[in-house]
Amino acid sequence: MPDPAETQHAVREGGAGSPLYRGVHQVFAVGMVVSALLLGLGLILSLLAGRTLGTQGVKPLALLGNLPSGDPGAFLSLGLLALLLTPVAGVLRATLQLARERQGLNALAGLAVLAILTYGILRAFVG
Repeated sequence: MPDPAETQHAVREGGAGSPLYRGVHQVFAVGMVVSALLLGLGLILSLLAGRTLGTQGVKPLALLGNLPSGDPGAFLSLGLLALLLTPVAGVLRATLQLARERQGLNALAGLAVLAILTYGILRAFVG
């Protein structure tokens, strides 16, 4: 288990080698690649089908049902959803790492941010 004092020092000093930095970096890198691939695939499918893209996205619950049919809107909507959820996943990863390092106050701050983000997402989808 890493020494919390060493980890805090690494984060303050730029911390590119700290577990916190590496974990969050990995989440952001994967999220960006996944969203770019989905958005690109949706754009290519749209161009191949000769269809224009509508202004309305696919409803979140219908996304998975529309993917097997090759619906470009489903891939674009899923790519946007992945892009929007990437920061949430980054905050979750950071909060878990901070809890592992027994940085209670920082982990609580991360939980507060997650609560605010979750509230905003639920308000957007539920109304």
